[in-house]
Amino acid sequence: MDLVIGTAGHIDHGKTSLIKVLTGKDADRLPEEKARGITIDLGFAELVLGETRIGLVDVPGHERFIRNMLAGATGIDAVLLVVAADEGVMPQTREHFDICSLLRIKNGLVVITKTDLVEPDWISAVEEDVSSLLKGSFLQNAPRVHVSSKTGEGVQSLVAEIQLMAESVEKAPSTQVVRLPIDRSFAIKGFGTVVTGTLAGGEISVGDELVLFPENRQVRVRGIQIHGQSVERTFHSQRTAVNLSGVDYKEVERGYVLTGQSPVLGCQVLDASVEVLASAKDDLKSRQRVRVHHGSTEALARVHVMSADGSVAPGETAWVQLRLESSLPALVGDRFVLRSYSPQITIGGGEVVKIHSQKYRKKNREEMVEFLAKFHSSGDDQKSLLLSCEYGFSGIGSEAIQMAFGWSLERAESVVDGLLEAGSLCGSKTFAVEKGVLERAVRLVEDLVCRVVSTDPLSNGVSMSVLRKEFKAFPEALISLTIETLIASGGFVVEGDLVRPNTHSASLPTEETPLAERFMEFLEVRGFEGPRKGEVIDFLSIDAVVFERILSFLVGEKKVVLVSNDFVYSSNSLNGLKEVVLGFAASSSDRVIDVSIFKSLTGLSRKYAIPLLEYLDLEKITVRVGEKRVVIKK
Repeated sequence: MDLVIGTAGHIDHGKTSLIKVLTGKDADRLPEEKARGITIDLGFAELVLGETRIGLVDVPGHERFIRNMLAGATGIDAVLLVVAADEGVMPQTREHFDICSLLRIKNGLVVITKTDLVEPDWISAVEEDVSSLLKGSFLQNAPRVHVSSKTGEGVQSLVAEIQLMAESVEKAPSTQVVRLPIDRSFAIKGFGTVVTGTLAGGEISVGDELVLFPENRQVRVRGIQIHGQSVERTFHSQRTAVNLSGVDYKEVERGYVLTGQSPVLGCQVLDASVEVLASAKDDLKSRQRVRVHHGSTEALARVHVMSADGSVAPGETAWVQLRLESSLPALVGDRFVLRSYSPQITIGGGEVVKIHSQKYRKKNREEMVEFLAKFHSSGDDQKSLLLSCEYGFSGIGSEAIQMAFGWSLERAESVVDGLLEAGSLCGSKTFAVEKGVLERAVRLVEDLVCRVVSTDPLSNGVSMSVLRKEFKAFPEALISLTIETLIASGGFVVEGDLVRPNTHSASLPTEETPLAERFMEFLEVRGFEGPRKGEVIDFLSIDAVVFERILSFLVGEKKVVLVSNDFVYSSNSLNGLKEVVLGFAASSSDRVIDVSIFKSLTGLSRKYAIPLLEYLDLEKITVRVGEKRVVIKK
């Protein structure tokens, strides 16, 4: 079992000395740290207890280095809250403890150090001070161990308590998406770039092709080490060192994240539940600029509070939207800490509830608060369904679900499959809409089709192009799904490109029916020599408006075909023409036909031959090759 335990506490309370006496390793690695005798940056050591391998993270206690402390605190499974017996609870003791509480660390021990410097009565007073700080917290009932790193007193008791705690720790679930928040980047001679961090999700193997966020730079894993030992694979919640090719260590900063090839990470607008520390001096107000600490990343943001008065008082919790000034690699369920922009003071923290959010508007406040409350308290299936409702006509698919929650594609597909099977979603894994959304879309299309055919008796239905124009908000997939649903209902049919109620059939006014019959007789007489529109108008002695109405009706009934937008033919005549051409091809060795052959076969002049040959090309009976054509249909 692998665990990560971090220290917390005020400067000079003995955190680094404690790690050294536990592991034999000095976690201070920088020359400046050794010269000044204070921890400035994160330090790391390993403690092996039986089959449990513990990564210890030493954090700086000085208030100027809280940013570094935060980079190490995120991702730890437990904390050692260190309080020096000669000083008791100090400002950074409180701030570090607040940060651990905001990050919802659930396990820990209290270590009272430097016990060799004070009398037992003084330690009792420090204990009371500690009890006051921890009252009602996750550390209220935590074991307290008295230790002297100088004399070794209490060290074995501390080791025993760490082992007991390690056995009871429940590991946080993995997001399945590979996320390694980077807290260090350096080079090793002969190996190149090495980055370290605590793996927050997924697993990494030697040879993996990964992406460096936020640069979206492709890198390759050359090697992996866990506490100095080379391994082929590293898993969720392990302290990991990764040797990378494809990037120089100077191009990698703390706060970067190693992630998988799928573009899941990165958002600039997120909704969250935020609590303001009871010790905060002021309310958290809308449009206030804050520092968001997430993983090893720090980003600036504006807070938009969703309460009625636009503020959150100390000790209170509220829904907020964070509009970030740079992309944050956050996923639903992540914890974060808020610090004021200037001076930099920890003021609160919270949980990411939704990412890639629509911008909050005051007029939608009640609706958004209701949505977030329901979304936050729901399981995976219900969350996905609520998200699909929010997407509305735009629809959602497995990839969108994956992006929203940071799941593997397989998990997202499984959730969508379950919702499709239950009938809550309609469509497919690649595009689906919530059942009620589809019902609204069907009603809209149904109303339009019925309205058109009721107002225009000559109409054979509504074309797909008209539907696309009328419903611009509908993706093509929703148009198709809507039509499929209408057909499945039994009340509508699709003929060619037209949608109509199955009870509707186009009809001419009674007085125009004889004209349509004469129209057809005229076309049958003309045969392959189809008349132009003007000739038909003259023959029937009607005006152009009536002619176009009759022509539209007959074309819709598939009795008439317009060739080259001017020549009018009966469908029977054109079918006969196709038989002539196909008969010729059957007896021809090369199936080639040119204008002269076509004229001899049909007895037509060039006036009719050229438009008809172009029509045959459109019908895919022939294909033009230079000045000739090849009959391609058998």
